[in-house]
Amino acid sequence: MLPPRDWHNFATKYEKQGDNSLLAGGDVKPYGVTHLWVDTELTNITGFQLEALLHPNLPNNGPGLTGYGSFWEEFTCEAYAIKNPTVTNKVTFTAPSRIWKHPVFAATNMIDGNTEKGGWTP
Repeated sequence: MLPPRDWHNFATKYEKQGDNSLLAGGDVKPYGVTHLWVDTELTNITGFQLEALLHPNLPNNGPGLTGYGSFWEEFTCEAYAIKNPTVTNKVTFTAPSRIWKHPVFAATNMIDGNTEKGGWTP
């Protein structure tokens, strides 16, 4: 797991845990955007693994802050070289996969660029 360097959300507060995961809390705001920064010297990255963890402090044990435990609308990524942070590259995702499939909120919804139809829920 890559340790987060920094994170920000207008209403949601995050507390970094001992395993480098982030535990969310605070006010729940619709369409809130969380920004997460991670530094790595890895190259030729071919995938991301987003782990949605349960926690007894979250509504319905989580992993999200909503009453149903859901949390995700859209997942995007921009990459830049540490030596030249002014040039960014938007990452395009093509084949999401997941272990459990929700009948309405499929994993493909979170990478399609459309925030109106809903995203992914674990």
